[in-house]
Amino acid sequence: MEDEIEEADYTQNNNTIGNGINREERSSNVEYEETWLFQTDYVHPFSEEGKLKTGMKANLRDFENDYTVEVQQNGDEWETLPRYNNEFIYVENIYGGYITAKEKWGNFSAKGGLRSEYANIRTELTETNETNPRDYVDFFPSAFLSYKIKKRNTLQVSYSRRISRPDFWDLVPFFQYADSRNYRSGNPNLEPEYTHSFELGYQRVLDNGNIMANAYYRYRTNVFEDITFVEDSTGLTRSKPVNLATEDVYGIELSGTYNFADWWRANGSINGYRSITEGSYRGEDLFSDTYTWQAKLSTKFTIAQLVDVQGSLDYRAPRKTTQGRRKFSYAVDLAASVQVLQDRGKITLSVEDIFDTRRRRWVTEGDNFRTEGHFQWHTSQQMRLSFNYRLKSNQKDPEERLMEDQ
Repeated sequence: MEDEIEEADYTQNNNTIGNGINREERSSNVEYEETWLFQTDYVHPFSEEGKLKTGMKANLRDFENDYTVEVQQNGDEWETLPRYNNEFIYVENIYGGYITAKEKWGNFSAKGGLRSEYANIRTELTETNETNPRDYVDFFPSAFLSYKIKKRNTLQVSYSRRISRPDFWDLVPFFQYADSRNYRSGNPNLEPEYTHSFELGYQRVLDNGNIMANAYYRYRTNVFEDITFVEDSTGLTRSKPVNLATEDVYGIELSGTYNFADWWRANGSINGYRSITEGSYRGEDLFSDTYTWQAKLSTKFTIAQLVDVQGSLDYRAPRKTTQGRRKFSYAVDLAASVQVLQDRGKITLSVEDIFDTRRRRWVTEGDNFRTEGHFQWHTSQQMRLSFNYRLKSNQKDPEERLMEDQ
């Protein structure tokens, strides 16, 4: 069982000058989040290499978000804007069960499973007394087959159905007050996004590491994407996420790990793909066909067999969207850790986004508008000091994590 409670308070200020009027806006956003996780697992070996595993999991989340917007003109008193003030409550209860089995026959091995979940979701706007309860049942099958060629080479093929739920900020329906002409709101009616994933992979074990190549095809439905449009009644530009389209993704990913020395290890991956997205919104057909790539690189040094120092780089190339393009982004993180208490405890000091570059930048265009913008979380650049204590080992195969954690 795990529980997590988090509170946050964000404030934003904007200033607009025009027609001799100095107009200043400010918005305040107070969040509260509580998460409870319950899980139980059972494993039954039925042969030397085979085992059956089953379990249940409940993930219960409550979010509360209080949003306030105020405006001041020419130094007068601050006035609230009632249209933008509200409290949003989001309750998400997900109950799931899974069963997996794996077996090995010589050089051939197979894993398969089925996970089901029941989701009960409720959103509420307290000021206007708007509620939106929803529930649904989903099933997620998966299958993994592998064949070992000689000793160091393995071929793999897999299929899985996955789910991706909207982030909390995509659901909050408040008008986020960028300035007096541009607004963004979430969409509490967003449905989950579903993916059918097919992969063919090759893995080779080296003396000091391994390399892996994967070719994949992914078909996504209910794809959520930010859409921008001009309101007919006000002439203001508004953006919000919607379940826009279907997406076909064809790609190749290369990854590897290498130990240059006992004290130096590095791993990285590069993923290139083509994405075709098509859908429609408010009677307008939207389409994009883009080629893009992303890469991750991390390296770890051990100093004096005591302190681990790790650095990582994450890069995302530009890509087209259905209404414009998203610009490139990158970020660098750094961390140092030391093992204590007979290696069961670990103290870690980490610095995220060292160069303050982790931000989204985009260009959006339509028949009667063009906007450029960027977004960065207030907490993207931060320093953390943490302590972890491990009671027992609980390592799981990637396939098992896929079945349990979606």
